[in-house]
Amino acid sequence: MSDLNVDDLPKDWLELSRYLHNNAHDFSAWEQLVSVALKLKQDAVSSRLVAISYENLLVNFPFCEQYWCNYADYLFRAGRTDEAREIYERGVEVVPKSIVIWTKYLDFVVETVHQYDPVIALFERARTQVGTHFYAHLLYDRYLQFLKAHRRTKEYHYLLRRVIEVPLYHYSKYIRQFFKLIENADLDTIKYLITKEDLKTVYKLSWPDLIGRKDDKVFTDLKKDMRKRYMDLYITTQYNVFQLWPFEEAVTRPYFAPDELERRELHNWNRYLEYCETLSLKSSHKDSNSAITKNTRKLIDTVYGRCLIATAYYPFFWIKYSNYYLNLNQLDRAKKILVTGIYHCATENVKLRLRLADLEVLTRNLSAAKAVVVDLLQMYPNSVQGWLKLLQLEQLGKNKDLLQLVEAKLDEVAGSEHERHFDYLFLELLSYNLDLEPFLLKYQHKTSYLFWKACIDYYYLYSPDATKLQKMYLLALEKLADADKARLEEYLDGVVEKEYF
Repeated sequence: MSDLNVDDLPKDWLELSRYLHNNAHDFSAWEQLVSVALKLKQDAVSSRLVAISYENLLVNFPFCEQYWCNYADYLFRAGRTDEAREIYERGVEVVPKSIVIWTKYLDFVVETVHQYDPVIALFERARTQVGTHFYAHLLYDRYLQFLKAHRRTKEYHYLLRRVIEVPLYHYSKYIRQFFKLIENADLDTIKYLITKEDLKTVYKLSWPDLIGRKDDKVFTDLKKDMRKRYMDLYITTQYNVFQLWPFEEAVTRPYFAPDELERRELHNWNRYLEYCETLSLKSSHKDSNSAITKNTRKLIDTVYGRCLIATAYYPFFWIKYSNYYLNLNQLDRAKKILVTGIYHCATENVKLRLRLADLEVLTRNLSAAKAVVVDLLQMYPNSVQGWLKLLQLEQLGKNKDLLQLVEAKLDEVAGSEHERHFDYLFLELLSYNLDLEPFLLKYQHKTSYLFWKACIDYYYLYSPDATKLQKMYLLALEKLADADKARLEEYLDGVVEKEYF
């Protein structure tokens, strides 16, 4: 807003803007900001305020599908068609599995672009992204209508042939349309329904055999057999529709909203994803390169994409999606998913960052893993999980100053609310094969259960010494509160042999 005069800005818009500067995650306030800007008298200043409002809302909440469409529609109605198209492009790049943005984008392009090739290219892009969406009839109805309007008979047949393999909400109407194509087929159009090779190998015929025989028994029998063969495909696809429907029916909020989802909704998405992954596993066991396997993997990507629109704030689903590609040994894709999740889970991304660090280690990129964790600790300096991961990376890198690093952090949190949490670092250090005795002796003033458990474990499990173990036990009893004493006694009863005491 550097080129806008603050004195010229509407008071209510300016107050909301200032509030959002420190409350960027208040979604309702962003909606109010857009609404206020849209109600202003249309001029150059209000146009800038509308753009600023939409842009900032979408930066903070990029999965708000309808706002991408609303922004583009605003620009289009203002005569800024090229800018509107840029917004749609950004929308489908950020939310590639959004049937909402794709269908609005297609309507926009059909209305504004009057050339066949660029429009059909966009339809194909949409099909590759959301063609396996359960509600992809919103795409296919538009696509088929466009082909029909341009008299593209061959392309119409080919597309419908593809559609009848996809489990869709309105699947039955497409299979009826396809059977109608078979019924009305003539010598020209039947070529689009059966290949020359199938005609020869399955039916022992060639194209010249069919010339002039449209009403002949040979032609009639051919179409009858084709209907029978495609009926098998219909039964299979319709079965898949029935299998998907219980999951789809349970999705009550398929769109993004900043408030929490109900547990049953989250559970349904998880079950839906697991079902799709099981399908993929079964098909890949048969043939990893088969069309069925490829289609199932497209379905998985679509369901994950849809799920993450609604569950963008839940790290569990980002990690689950990343793990799916990790299991396919596609580590770069797995890492990219985590990076995207980190951006969207702005306040709940610790687990995602730690997982990303693990994948960097897996690809032997220790410096990148450390950079991820250091970045995490800059935002959350008192994340015990972050510090545990940092120590693991420093140990892998053979850092000789590891204990000094820990000591500095322990001194930093001493006396604070975080001190007892960070005492878990003592337990972590036990697994690093270090001489910890001098280090542990520095902290015998501590009164936490975690510290004294680490001391006893050290002298019993890692550097056995009965005398020192007994001394540590007596010191622990002096330092610990009654509840922690009982906790320690219970632990020792299950671990340490009686003769030590």
